[in-house]
Amino acid sequence: MKNKKTKILLIGGIVVVILVGIILFAVSKLGGEDVPADSEISADDNPFLEDTGYAKPEVTLDGVLDDSQWEGLKEVSYNEKTTTTVQGFYGENGIYIGAVISDTDLWATSTSVYDNSSFELYLDKTGEGGAEPNSNHLQLFVDINEQSLARTGNGGLWVDTDLIKSYAVKVDGTVDDDTKDKGYTIEMFIPYSQLGGESEVNYGIAFGTVGCKDGQRESWCGISGVDVQNPDTYYTFYRDNNEIAKARKVNIAKYNVDGKDDDSIWEGRKIFAFGDGGRGVVSNYFAEEGLYFFFEMKDNKVCAEGTAVYLNDSVEIYLDTLSNGGKTPQTDDVQVRVDVDGNIEVLKGNGTVWAPHNDNTFAGIQKTDNGYDVEVFIPWADLGMEKAPETMKVSFGSVDWDGVKKADGGREVSWSGIGTDPQIPDNYIKMTKNSIEGSTGKAPASEVKLDGTFDDALWSKSKLFLYSGASVKVRWVWTEKGCYMGFDVTDDNVVTSGLKPFENSSVEVYIDYQKNGGNPDDKDRTILVDAAGNMLFRKGIDGKYIDFGSANIQSGTKKTDTGYTIELYIPWVEFNGSKPAQMGVAFGQVMRWEGEEGTRWYHDGLCTDPQKPALYSIFTETQIGSDYQESIEE
Repeated sequence: MKNKKTKILLIGGIVVVILVGIILFAVSKLGGEDVPADSEISADDNPFLEDTGYAKPEVTLDGVLDDSQWEGLKEVSYNEKTTTTVQGFYGENGIYIGAVISDTDLWATSTSVYDNSSFELYLDKTGEGGAEPNSNHLQLFVDINEQSLARTGNGGLWVDTDLIKSYAVKVDGTVDDDTKDKGYTIEMFIPYSQLGGESEVNYGIAFGTVGCKDGQRESWCGISGVDVQNPDTYYTFYRDNNEIAKARKVNIAKYNVDGKDDDSIWEGRKIFAFGDGGRGVVSNYFAEEGLYFFFEMKDNKVCAEGTAVYLNDSVEIYLDTLSNGGKTPQTDDVQVRVDVDGNIEVLKGNGTVWAPHNDNTFAGIQKTDNGYDVEVFIPWADLGMEKAPETMKVSFGSVDWDGVKKADGGREVSWSGIGTDPQIPDNYIKMTKNSIEGSTGKAPASEVKLDGTFDDALWSKSKLFLYSGASVKVRWVWTEKGCYMGFDVTDDNVVTSGLKPFENSSVEVYIDYQKNGGNPDDKDRTILVDAAGNMLFRKGIDGKYIDFGSANIQSGTKKTDTGYTIELYIPWVEFNGSKPAQMGVAFGQVMRWEGEEGTRWYHDGLCTDPQKPALYSIFTETQIGSDYQESIEE
């Protein structure tokens, strides 16, 4: 690789008539060989002569961001396989971009810049945006071999162009081998004369980083929510403070969007739970100016790194503003992602997929003792609406990252939502002014410690029911607060590696709170708890069970020598009621046999089809089915 302090590339164009043309002409007249395509003027042959009109750089271009001008600048970062941190400033003679790329696998075996470990800069030099690249948009590539390529937009395409670029690359590692590297730094200067002259415009800006492995391009990543082919989505490079950030927004929220639930709209709020194991709860409110959400997320290790929202601990909102469903995201569908650092990404359906979209969505974050809270505000105007609707369809999701990275540099993240695929608007659920389908009030605290052991005094009053060949023993107690169930499961092949609870060793309980049989209604519940303590909930809607969330139902799990145990608390407030005289109940068990990939499901011997509440057994304080159950002596 070339090793030099500063590299100045001159490529034809305007400069051809001034400098390069002279060189080529002289060489041809002397009968010498053609000047190679990658010829360059060295730093000693300074091209920034007074008569060229190109001003000199104000910093030493050596790939080390140690000049005073780099101090205290705000940074923006993004990551996937690689982590890139960028900063920049407006100088007297041009703009400066510094990029630090952490990459453990550096390769540069191709003659094509964009197929090597490389950095990409995208500029909108008028700040006007546009849905596709045009003449005011520039693209620059620089790789770790110090090769470069410049392009300009032309009717939606990028075409090669001439542009004076001045830059330096410093590599920290060894190139083209399997030795673990640290990465590289790029220091770049672009004269204002190459950008249409100095102006007061805030340039649009975007970036990309190419990662390689074994001599081949393997990955590309850029700022989350930015489509480098769509300048309307670019970040803004602000002149007043040299900040590279999303376009500054207008906050018209009338309540404090600060991640705190102390505004009046959240008093006595109804909560809806989502995510595996009831990871999060959310509340909503339709105000005159826009839509508010408040999330409380449980997370024992809150992590974020860079602006890739979908790779950080984060929450997701999916809106079907017209409630018209669809198999793919439509133009009225909006997705909002917010991570624990407050990074926001807004996307809009285009009839096929989600595409980046800029709007005035705001968010506030508060980290808590057991996770984090997120408050979100979305103006009606940014949803294409003049006022609050009567109803809207919605779905939710969350990303959990505990800071663990894979061998290739990627992240070990898990996603969970309300159980249905949020890429399909047909799956969304109903939302009204201050309620989400299935939301309830907060439940009273459990009267037992939910840890999978049955040593609390309350269990001394329990009854016993056996099913699945006596491999599942169920004990239960009803109080004025709710129904407690304890499951003692014998299973010699406990599996918890599935992506969903129903793919693991687990038990199910089906509740018909009103004991009215028929098809599933809004007082019927399905609760599945796996051996790892993850829960999945379903609720009766329109005669069938659909996924939903519940912050009220809680559980505790423990592995045992013979299988696992579960303590389950189902508060009556879950049904917006009090202790009933009787309910309907059915049970199931999921097992996976040694050497089998699939699971097997077993019913309780009394109800062969728990999708039909009419078949459920009678369930009272003292009995399941027709037989009286004796107390368990503890």
